[in-house]
Amino acid sequence: MLNLFKASLLGLVICCLAFAGFGCRKRGGTGDEPEVLGDGEFEKTGIEIDEGDWQAPEAVDPELGAVYTTVYFDRDKSFIRPEHRATLEAIADDLKANRGRHVRAVGHCCRLGTNEYNFALGDRRAESIRAYLVALGVQAERIHTLSEGEEKPVDPRLEEAAYVKNRRVEFFIVDR
Repeated sequence: MLNLFKASLLGLVICCLAFAGFGCRKRGGTGDEPEVLGDGEFEKTGIEIDEGDWQAPEAVDPELGAVYTTVYFDRDKSFIRPEHRATLEAIADDLKANRGRHVRAVGHCCRLGTNEYNFALGDRRAESIRAYLVALGVQAERIHTLSEGEEKPVDPRLEEAAYVKNRRVEFFIVDR
C-alpha cells in the first residue's frame, strides 16, 4: 500500500513538473503566488484585503452584456492573486443570495506567447476562478467559462503597461 502511495505521489510530481514546463518561459513575477492546496482548497495568506475591491459593472461587451467585475493575473500565471480574493468572496456571496444568477468567467491574455498557449492560459485562468468560487460554496454549473486568449485586448498597445491590463478574467452576469 505504501509503495502504491509513493508511486502515485511520484507520478503526480512528474505530471506537475511536465505541465509547468509547457508554454512561455517565466519572465518575472514575485514568486509569492497563492498555491492550490488540494481539490478546491486554497492557501490562506493572512493578508488583509480591502473589501472595497469589489466593483459594480464597469463596461459592456456587445456579445455578453455588462461586465460584472474583473480579476487580474500575473504574467504566465493562473493563480488568483491575494488582493482579488475579497472580490471573489463578494461574487460568491452574491451568487449564493441570487440563486437564479449565473456568471460567465472569460479568460484573457496579453499578446506574449503563441495563440494556442494564450487560449489555454485564458482557459486555466477562468477555470481557477471557477474552482475558487466552487470552494466558496457556489454550484459549478452556475459558473460558465470561456477563453478569448489574446483576441480581445482592452489595451491594444504593445507594451508592458497594456499587457498588465489584458491579463484578466472578466465576469458577466447571465441571469436564468
